[in-house]
Amino acid sequence: MADTSEGPHLYNPQVGEDRKPQIRMEFLSLEEAFAFYNQYARESGFSARLGNSKKNKRTNEVGWKQFVCFKEGHTDEKRKKVAQVDSVKERARGEVRIGCRAKLSLVKEQTGANWIVTKFLESHNHPLSTPSKVHLLRSHRHVSEAKKVLTQQFTEANIPTCQQVRLLKIDSGGPEFLGCTERDIRNFERELRDKQKGIDAETLIEFFATEKEKNSVFFYAYEIDSTGRFTRCFWADHVSRRAYSVFGDVVSIVFGYAFLSDEKTESFVWLLTKFIEAMPKCPPIVIITDQDPALTKAIGQVLPQTVHRHMLAFFRINQVFLLPDKYILNRWTRNAKVGAIYDFGAQTSIDTPDAKLMARHSRLSYKASVVIDVASLTDEGTNMLDDQFDYIYSKLQDLNISSKNDNQSQRNQSIDGGPSIVDPSLVRAKGSNATEKDNTNDDESYEEDLASIADSRGCLSTAGRYNL
Repeated sequence: MADTSEGPHLYNPQVGEDRKPQIRMEFLSLEEAFAFYNQYARESGFSARLGNSKKNKRTNEVGWKQFVCFKEGHTDEKRKKVAQVDSVKERARGEVRIGCRAKLSLVKEQTGANWIVTKFLESHNHPLSTPSKVHLLRSHRHVSEAKKVLTQQFTEANIPTCQQVRLLKIDSGGPEFLGCTERDIRNFERELRDKQKGIDAETLIEFFATEKEKNSVFFYAYEIDSTGRFTRCFWADHVSRRAYSVFGDVVSIVFGYAFLSDEKTESFVWLLTKFIEAMPKCPPIVIITDQDPALTKAIGQVLPQTVHRHMLAFFRINQVFLLPDKYILNRWTRNAKVGAIYDFGAQTSIDTPDAKLMARHSRLSYKASVVIDVASLTDEGTNMLDDQFDYIYSKLQDLNISSKNDNQSQRNQSIDGGPSIVDPSLVRAKGSNATEKDNTNDDESYEEDLASIADSRGCLSTAGRYNL
């Protein structure tokens, strides 16, 4: 995409007339108008953004709107002065807004709902980006719905963001076809975390209910206080419950998990009661814990026949740091599963459409690339495929909107029709640091290229997480 100069320091985009805005052109909405102008900006080599607007005094509705180049206007003088006064040395950054006058103005019809183009300036006072770099401009960066689903699945699988971006680049055929940057992916991940704030408890209970539907042997229990706040929970899957029937004589491996909002005796009594309720055989013969006085008292109340020992403290007092091999059973070591096959019974899993997203996406990408290669050989083929793409895209949008509404309506229903559950109070976990912070880059415009802003957030944790 070569840029040609017209007059001193003016650059005109090299775009076909049929893809360029024209005076008196009409659009059904501002969204449709901006989509058209932004596509023109992508082919031209610049980024578009929303400009000024004016409202109708009688109806108080927007009646005039401008779309401008991202280099329109000038940098705020106050910001310059603050940067000069600030003693902290910052990385030198060039000015982005340099007074570019390229714009598109629209006016809404007085008797209708259409928007009409009244002014179009296409000349820029700056060089335009090349096709290999235009995908980095802010208005052309967008995390598609497919990439959002993949990113969410990668995050749940604990794949680092940098590796996620590499996989997405390979799947898209290169960074120029990815449609977003690593920063956009990180911002989306932050949005996912923000959406979970305030609904962690309900999400956890919903997950338990789903696991129970998949396998009836799955056990879970939880409690809320008088204000509806989540206080404690316990769960054990079918593998842990079956393992207890084999190794439950001594509680020394993981048979279940629990979250408690405090470490009082009554909480431990509830936990041990649910533990005995979940397990298929009698209480354990021996249980080994630390020297927590509240837990010791609870064991005496719930498990009076169980031998309770503070074994680690005994070893430490007697300077025992290494046990002879004859006292260590093979099932307690890392080699316990070597050569052994465990049959835990038939398990039913519910397949979701998202589980095969990567395969579907790869298959469609391959077919699309083949069709594009054939169609791009002629103008007739290109125009025909372009029209078909618009038709297919509109149909897919209608399909995805209806599917989203159905999923959202199901998600908004309260569990078992009961009242919503409030997340546990923010407390400090035992053994945690006084402050736990995670600095995340806040969303920032590519054109403005502002300094990264640290978004400090407190870490939500309960008073204790326990493995039984």
